[in-house]
Amino acid sequence: MRFFATALPGLGPVLRDELRALPDASSVGRPAGDGRADVVVFDHPAAPGSLDVRTAEDVFVEVSAAPRTGDPHTQAAALLDGPRLERALSAFATLARPLLPRMSYRVAVRVSDEGDFRRTDLRKAVHRAVAEMRPRWRQGDPAHIELWVLQLDAEVFRLGLRLTGAERSRRTTRTKERPGALRPSVAAAMVRLAGPPPQDPTLLDPCCGSGTILIEAEAAGWEPAGSDIEGDAVDMARANAPDVPVSRADATRLPHPDGSLAAIVSNLPFGTRFEVPRGWTAAFAAEAARTVRTGGPVVLLAPASSGLRAALGHVPIALERSFDITLLGARTTLWVLRRT
Repeated sequence: MRFFATALPGLGPVLRDELRALPDASSVGRPAGDGRADVVVFDHPAAPGSLDVRTAEDVFVEVSAAPRTGDPHTQAAALLDGPRLERALSAFATLARPLLPRMSYRVAVRVSDEGDFRRTDLRKAVHRAVAEMRPRWRQGDPAHIELWVLQLDAEVFRLGLRLTGAERSRRTTRTKERPGALRPSVAAAMVRLAGPPPQDPTLLDPCCGSGTILIEAEAAGWEPAGSDIEGDAVDMARANAPDVPVSRADATRLPHPDGSLAAIVSNLPFGTRFEVPRGWTAAFAAEAARTVRTGGPVVLLAPASSGLRAALGHVPIALERSFDITLLGARTTLWVLRRT
């Protein structure tokens, strides 16, 4: 069965890496863009519980793919093939929820350009085609079934049934929310980039916020610990990750012995919500170099303007790779570093 998954722009390579590691996954394609997300197409046998892809924003079972036609009605007809829709609905019933005689549905359309037709025209055309094929279905929002049309690299349209619900953006394990909290898929990508847990798998998030990285690190087999300088963040992280030790501490004066940590993974404070003192990034980099053992990963989320690159020039931490991503409408960078 063919599926596709979406990731935040810039995280397609990490999503592809996770999909390639799924048991029985095959034909994992290269990331393509629809203008608002990276999209990776892959084949999988579609066993229940086998598609928990943590770095994905959403996962879809594909109905069909069709080349660009230039007309919304022709495009909708090319995508809504009866037998393929039946096959996708069967997979949806296995992986998401049982089908009912009367289902509610909604259609979402993303196009990379509107040179041939408007996005709203294609959405209306798909609505009409669905109504003809499933006269007992009714439009709704929220709905039992979501049909998404994505235009990839301008020339290909894909239609899929969304398998993941809106709750995926917060994961049900995060019971308390904080403004600007890190998206779980980004936290999962950061933990994945830290590599597999070593024999002594202590991972620290020294700016843990609501604890999203701690949740993902624990799910990946690390032994996470968190700290934050703000008391409300500590309380929230403890509530969201009750089995993880969380303390109040300054990230530039960590209460950990030299070389005691296997890894640091953290979303550094930036933006208008935080007042970062001058020299903070350099002081944090020095603490990371002191506390992480030689060879250990340091994975950080921080914009280029944070001064992190300059700070790395004064500590024994080397840059291995970086990803420019779009998060909350702003460009930032995911840094994959290693203690040398």
